[in-house]
Amino acid sequence: MQISTFARYGLRALIRLVKITKTDKKVASIKEIAKIEHISAKYLESIFSVLKKTGYLTSVKGKYGGYHLTKPANEITVYEIINTLDGNISPVNCVDNFNKCADPPPVCTVWYLWKELDEVIKNTLNNKTLEDLADNVSSKILL
Repeated sequence: MQISTFARYGLRALIRLVKITKTDKKVASIKEIAKIEHISAKYLESIFSVLKKTGYLTSVKGKYGGYHLTKPANEITVYEIINTLDGNISPVNCVDNFNKCADPPPVCTVWYLWKELDEVIKNTLNNKTLEDLADNVSSKILL
């Protein structure tokens, strides 16, 4: 299992968006986020397109337009974002789908290890919100 650049950059961009919109600004532009995060604006457009289609972002058009979250940052988990951008992030395919198991339990002697690892990963990511990450990042790094 490896989290893709698409999901990693998406998470970084959302944390940046949270930091920017916590100030007096209501929205953050892709151009602004891309510049600060050193990520291609075109790449962020594709990430934000997915996040908008799946209901995490909404946009405001116009000269002072940009994006904002559709719900509070403390209600959006890291797991939700990574799962939205990457899909299933289980360590092995058979954890969530026995049809993909060559030898399902009890024949497979390590399936229970993969299942435990999967639960630890998902619990960790479900217990962290965008707000948690934004609050824990040094302001020197972010702005």
